[in-house]
Amino acid sequence: MANTVTNTNNLSLRSILEKDKLTGPNFLDWERNLQIVLRHERKWYVLEEPLGEAPPANASTAIRNAYQKRSDDLLDVGCLMLATMSPELQTGLMNTNAYDMIRQLRDMFQTQARTERYDATRALNACKMAKGTSVSAHFMKMKRLLDHLERLGHPVPLQLATDTILNSLSDDYKQFVMNFNMNNMERSIAELHSMLKTAEQSMGTGTKTKDVLMVRDGGVKKKRGQRNTSKGKDQVQVSQSVPKAVDNRKGKGKGKKVKVNKAKAENRCFTCHEVGHWRHNCPKRHETGLRSRFFSCQFDTRIPQNPNNFYNPEENKVFVARNGKFLEEKFLSSGNTREVVDLQVVDEGNTTSIVELEIQHENVEPQSEPIEEVQTQDLRRSNRVRQEPDRYLGFLVSQDGGDLNEPTSYGEAVSGSESEQWQEAMKVEMQSMYDNQVWELTDLPQHCRAVGRKWVFKKKTDMDGNVHTFKAILVVKGFTQTHGIDYDETFSPVAMLKSIRILMAISAYLNYEIWQMDVKTAFLNGKLTEDVYMEQPEGFKDPKNPNKVCKLLKSIYGLKQASRSWNLHFDERIKEFGFAKSEFEPCVYTKFSGSIVIFLVLYVDDILLIGNDVPTLQSVKSWLSKCFQMKDLGEAAYILGIKIYRNRSKRLIGLSQSTYIDKILKKFRMDESKKGFIPMQHGIVPDVAYSVSFTSRYQQNPGDPHWVAVKNILKYLRRTKDMFLVFGGSEDEISVIGYSDASFQTDRDDFRSQSGYVFTLNRGAISWKSSKQDTIADSTTEAEYIAASDAAKEAVWLRNFLSDLRVIASVSRPIDIFCDNSGAVAQAKEPREHHKSRHVW
Repeated sequence: MANTVTNTNNLSLRSILEKDKLTGPNFLDWERNLQIVLRHERKWYVLEEPLGEAPPANASTAIRNAYQKRSDDLLDVGCLMLATMSPELQTGLMNTNAYDMIRQLRDMFQTQARTERYDATRALNACKMAKGTSVSAHFMKMKRLLDHLERLGHPVPLQLATDTILNSLSDDYKQFVMNFNMNNMERSIAELHSMLKTAEQSMGTGTKTKDVLMVRDGGVKKKRGQRNTSKGKDQVQVSQSVPKAVDNRKGKGKGKKVKVNKAKAENRCFTCHEVGHWRHNCPKRHETGLRSRFFSCQFDTRIPQNPNNFYNPEENKVFVARNGKFLEEKFLSSGNTREVVDLQVVDEGNTTSIVELEIQHENVEPQSEPIEEVQTQDLRRSNRVRQEPDRYLGFLVSQDGGDLNEPTSYGEAVSGSESEQWQEAMKVEMQSMYDNQVWELTDLPQHCRAVGRKWVFKKKTDMDGNVHTFKAILVVKGFTQTHGIDYDETFSPVAMLKSIRILMAISAYLNYEIWQMDVKTAFLNGKLTEDVYMEQPEGFKDPKNPNKVCKLLKSIYGLKQASRSWNLHFDERIKEFGFAKSEFEPCVYTKFSGSIVIFLVLYVDDILLIGNDVPTLQSVKSWLSKCFQMKDLGEAAYILGIKIYRNRSKRLIGLSQSTYIDKILKKFRMDESKKGFIPMQHGIVPDVAYSVSFTSRYQQNPGDPHWVAVKNILKYLRRTKDMFLVFGGSEDEISVIGYSDASFQTDRDDFRSQSGYVFTLNRGAISWKSSKQDTIADSTTEAEYIAASDAAKEAVWLRNFLSDLRVIASVSRPIDIFCDNSGAVAQAKEPREHHKSRHVW
């Protein structure tokens, strides 16, 4: 009978899981309900620790029974978890035990919980009580946000929750907050709600009067022939049309009852008695004694057609002020944010009804130090609901390949419509791990920590954007590594694009072969010198040793030292075949044998083979295939986002980035925009170097004009995406030619000049640059001289690199650099003071 009641209770409690099955977004609620059920059934312990290895045959009966019970409970919990989740998740987790299942689910949906916690915290801090809102409605809104954080597993302490609620109240509750803090009240959330309701009711009782800063004609109505001799404290009778007024008379003695006349309609200031302005913006009131209330601000131009927006750099706030004085007017702006209060005048036509108000006045003697005047009305904040400014609305967070619908986790990959392709890709990746003997299973030593791992899924496309390969990559979470313990040096070089362009220009002139190869799982070839331990991959745990970890013998993607290990290993193997590394370009290797010339360019895992002898190139490919798992891509057609077009009959090679430009335009949703022009000189193609250099200076705090300029650059790239960078057409001996130029003090902020240069080889540009000068030039001659100096530094590198290649005879001669400033040329030839080095503006 007792077992029947227990089973009935368990079934009724398990129904809370069946009502709301796990779909993904509701993971936190589902896990909380699962914890309730399993704690009631005394089975939650199976999810806290792994099962462990089975006891030996000679173990005691108690140990074997305990292991069997734990195994049965683990199986029962796993079936319960699978039965209460969606079919898509069941498919991917069917062969996983309960302990591994809950860990995988947490990995899949932990990011979502982090995002929900951030949104809830942000909403809690930004929630402010609007003017006129019921305190109960505002309190319940804050309570819902606090409860939501508690459901997410991050409850807010009582004192912090109380302070947050009090800080979100409007200015009407300032007195309540002050009393609450001064009395050190410790109340629960419910008691605080009750106290706020009582305070709201007390504020709503009594005569509602409003202070005014200006009255209509503050004169006193008196009988004919009677002098106003009253001094000091008076009783002033104010007509009902003005709720509350303040008499401005001063003196000593007993007061009389007087009447404020409403007959005149003049709008007089209550401080200087002048007509046409209010007390808060009275010039006389602001003349002296306000120096400490002044502070400098910046005019905010990001909100167009509104000259009243100012930015306070000390408080990092943007506020609205109508009494700001710009620096052009030689004034400093007042920092207090104020607004004109429109008084609602209630006039029922009966001007004889008088309300008596007692107002006390004291004689104030002049003082040498300015005093703060007593304001008759607290400055009110705007009743509008505050909205965050859209300063950073232009920032677009995007991921490469987002349009390819790539899964972001293991669970998503095995439960999606393309699960077969992704599972096959993961098997290929794991097979390469086994073939390269990347790790060995071992027990985790004491005082050591195993780094995490995850699967990264990518779809590889061809030059036309069509998917041709599903690739799964096992990546280590290298951000958890510690310097000096499991990694040391991390630097590894890559080939520069200008080196590739130089080799393309040479290949076009000498008609060299250009082949391309790709290294499969390149980083798995690097050997590690440190002890690094990794958790077993998801979906491929050893069933016999589920608690062991992987000791990495070779590098793997995600490790901080992975790229360096691969680069060092490749350098060793390629030198064994007779290649020599260039002294001035560490990722370009050369091999010379008589008239045979072979160049090898390495960019991470992409390899370009360039040479004039096909059998030698074939032998290099065979050697690389023996050393690494290679993929032969044949004649080079697309590398690093650059399409390679070739016309052997005319000895022409054209480079195009149309596919890359289309990808960028589609990423920022400008693939259907208008074709435009850049607002700079058009002579800067093919790299729009000056435009990029100019706009990159405003990445820290860009405004609308900067985004418009960037969009214009993208529109210009859309117009010119079908243009090519062409090498060839030269029948004579090729040589490097340079051009330098400068613009004088183009930067309006620091008055620095702009340098620019371009070098050509075989009638095509191989290197160019446009950047702001580090030194402020005092004349056009100095600016041109600095630009020519930068160009000369680049020419030195080009000459040294081409000398290593041994195929350009003209490099032994000086490189010509053309400059359009005779003063700079004369200064370069003879650095001394002469008439051509004068300062020319």
